[in-house]
Amino acid sequence: MPSEKINSHLREATAFVQDLAKHVPLTTVVIDDWREAIRLIYGGPNNPNCGNNCGDCPLFQAVGPDDPKLLKPDGTPQSELNFIQTLAKPELPRDTQLAPNVRNFVNCMSLAQYMSFYTAWLVQVCEDEGEILKELELVEGMRIVYHRGIHDLNELESVVKRLIVENALWQLPEDHWRVPLIIKHAERLGLI
Repeated sequence: MPSEKINSHLREATAFVQDLAKHVPLTTVVIDDWREAIRLIYGGPNNPNCGNNCGDCPLFQAVGPDDPKLLKPDGTPQSELNFIQTLAKPELPRDTQLAPNVRNFVNCMSLAQYMSFYTAWLVQVCEDEGEILKELELVEGMRIVYHRGIHDLNELESVVKRLIVENALWQLPEDHWRVPLIIKHAERLGLI
């Protein structure tokens, strides 16, 4: 079930992406509660191997980078109610470590990269049960607003959420302390 914040921007995001897809070759677009704002994560045929030629990229030309005047000193948006369509620079070194093929903008990634980023966060970053629960709630809240060639996105969305959790469990040893917590909260949230 999407978060209240995502719900409040879902219609606007869908209309924006449908219009954008007329001009920009997109594969998948996800709306996500990311970094204290509602952001779009763009996947296109050029990620993950775009060569970082942003000046030649139709997506970059259409949406551009975040406006630094609208960001706090730490790089997060000034208002958590923002719906941000622009591209976000990595804020932390681990952003590019967890998504190694993402270089210039962290919300410009394929669906597979997006799933891997969430999986890596669960496996490598979450340090306690509260962080695991928060991350799984973010997974539960994300919505796929566009996928080329698919009109009913609910099934794809369910599969993506389940695979994020299953991939995290697959990467961890069975006796790792995170495993029972991920299972407990993923089951409660209906992700697996």
